[in-house]
Amino acid sequence: MCGILFSNNPKVNKSTFSAALNLMRHRGPDAPPGIWQNDHVRMGHNRLKIQDIDDRSNQPFWSKDGRYAIIFNGEIYNFNELAQKYKITQSTTSDTEVLVELFALLGHKMLHQLNGMFAMIIYDNLSNDVFIARDRLGIKPLYYTTQNGFDTFASEISSILELIDNHKIDPIGLRQYTKLRTFFVVIQYTKQSKCFLPAIINWGETNPLLGTSNRRTRSTRR
Repeated sequence: MCGILFSNNPKVNKSTFSAALNLMRHRGPDAPPGIWQNDHVRMGHNRLKIQDIDDRSNQPFWSKDGRYAIIFNGEIYNFNELAQKYKITQSTTSDTEVLVELFALLGHKMLHQLNGMFAMIIYDNLSNDVFIARDRLGIKPLYYTTQNGFDTFASEISSILELIDNHKIDPIGLRQYTKLRTFFVVIQYTKQSKCFLPAIINWGETNPLLGTSNRRTRSTRR
């Protein structure tokens, strides 16, 4: 149960971003909160050590060529088989390393190879593209909001609220959750689910998002 946080809002400074990440500290108490940022994005991770408990697998984790950074919450059950299949030489024993190297090889098509539960964000430091995906059943949480053209993604709503001004409650979403402990899908095309905070959307079943850090295009996985 790790915690991931991402923002491409340049107005979010490191101190504010760190405070938002610390709100999810309970999700990953086994390593210091990991933060990386440049002029375009900020990526944060709280790690619960399951695969490879060495600090070498702390996140954000970079591909060997230094192009891709990943923050990842979940577990990939077939990562060893994938490493063998695609001849990925590992310097760790973590599924995170296999994920980012597999993305470097296959791009978004690597999703077809995965057996597991996950929420991940991969940043391309060369093109500024951002790839976001979640497992088919939505086992691992991932919420997001878009305000003033900038995006924030997080494992928990509290971290997003720390970074935005709109805290308005949606009474319909709140009623759905209190009665059913779930939300109905309200945007059929992207399969995004309603949330009790209208500014925040629960990222639906695997729906890759690929685009630049300040301009996005969508593709739907079948």
